[in-house]
Amino acid sequence: MKKITLILFVAVTLFSCNSAKKDTAKSTPKALGKDRIEILDFYGKHRCTSCVNIENHTKKVLDNYYKKEQESKQIVFKLIQWDIPENEAITDKFMAAGTSLFIYRIKDGKEYISDISDFAFKKSDDAAAFEKGFRERLDAELKKQ
Repeated sequence: MKKITLILFVAVTLFSCNSAKKDTAKSTPKALGKDRIEILDFYGKHRCTSCVNIENHTKKVLDNYYKKEQESKQIVFKLIQWDIPENEAITDKFMAAGTSLFIYRIKDGKEYISDISDFAFKKSDDAAAFEKGFRERLDAELKKQ
């Protein structure tokens, strides 16, 4: 009976996780500090062309259109290698198990996580389409700040 209960508990826990959460809010401690938007680009040791393109396109858009916001730390870009032990906590928090791109917004002590990985992979081979879509998503998050 204990085995069945344990199996059911594990199954419910696993199926309740959803890695494609869109703009979900979480309460956080005040230690988060200043309201801001973080662009989190998770990557692995072995990178494909799409993975490299996602990083390059993201940096280009931020440097070309959001320089002022980066200088004021309203927008912060973070490149995070997901497959090393020292990044395990943040990788687990965002459920990043491969190349992933998130817009992580902190406002009034709450976190809002927008996983835009699917978009990023679909547009990784088209710089203009990536730029347009990424800017639309980022501008929408900036309006919420």
